[in-house]
Amino acid sequence: GINGVDATSHAIGTIHGKSHNPQLAGHPVVSPSLTQLIFLRDTGTPNSFDLYYANLDGSNEVSYANGDISWGGWHDNDQWFLYQTGPMMNQLGSTDAPAKPLVEGMDIRWIDDDEFLYLEGIRGAWSIMRGSLFGASVPIISPSGDFIEYDFLMR
Repeated sequence: GINGVDATSHAIGTIHGKSHNPQLAGHPVVSPSLTQLIFLRDTGTPNSFDLYYANLDGSNEVSYANGDISWGGWHDNDQWFLYQTGPMMNQLGSTDAPAKPLVEGMDIRWIDDDEFLYLEGIRGAWSIMRGSLFGASVPIISPSGDFIEYDFLMR
């Protein structure tokens, strides 16, 4: 092991679905508490997937949503998660409730439990927006350029 830590690994379950592709966007499929995971399962229809969540070992899988879905990431609270339907309609999902529409945009980053930043617009006409679960979104800045990437630092 490294520094006296046993670094062996072992399989804890098998998942029949896509758990690798969602991670390519940098959004882990395993919840922050390491107790649940989310995965997509192909339906056999082009651009149509079923979204499931389950225990980390793959047990107790729950079919949550289906359609033209892409994975958006877990919230730090371990209960909420984001996914997109169509190109940019974000849905706020929950392991305890049905999904609700959130905002139209991309690249959502949580500021705290209730507020987030995201990109809204189209190529060449972007705005970085500040959104809230309980109020309207407001623009922060409209940077120029075709492709925008952003990050932020909390103080």
